Amino acid sequence: MEACRECVNNTMPFLKQKCPKEKEGVAWTVLKTMMCMVRYADTPRQGNLDKWAWNVFSTPPNKTPATAAELEKGVSSLADKLKDKAAGGDSAKKYESGSISYGPGSRTLYGSMQCLPHIAEVQCRQCLSDATTRSLNDCTKSRRFVGISLSANCYF
Repeated sequence: MEACRECVNNTMPFLKQKCPKEKEGVAWTVLKTMMCMVRYADTPRQGNLDKWAWNVFSTPPNKTPATAAELEKGVSSLADKLKDKAAGGDSAKKYESGSISYGPGSRTLYGSMQCLPHIAEVQCRQCLSDATTRSLNDCTKSRRFVGISLSANCYF
């Protein structure tokens, strides 16, 4: 609980500074041990955040020894394994994590997916599919070890 509180408290000033007059906004803080999102809107439906609120982070130069094609296949397989379980969660938890072996030498790829618990299963599945596509485009083509795709509704 303390780490979560610290993460949210670190995120709030940034959001207040960058969006002082906006009716809706979202900001993330990504720490070594956790990440958090602060999201607000002046309506319960929270407008069109899912259309613009995306960010992808990937590691700098350290690259996996796997080829881009091997990594892409591994990320796609891992996403397929996690997506249905995460999207099928209940109103309290839409989260799944796991790992798979991929490429020559059976390297291990770890991942997690999560949606906001109040969105419908079909919206969650679409959001996670979009997150996977963004990860594939940003991370696997450049063979990055680590990547995170964040939106206002989900992450991978």
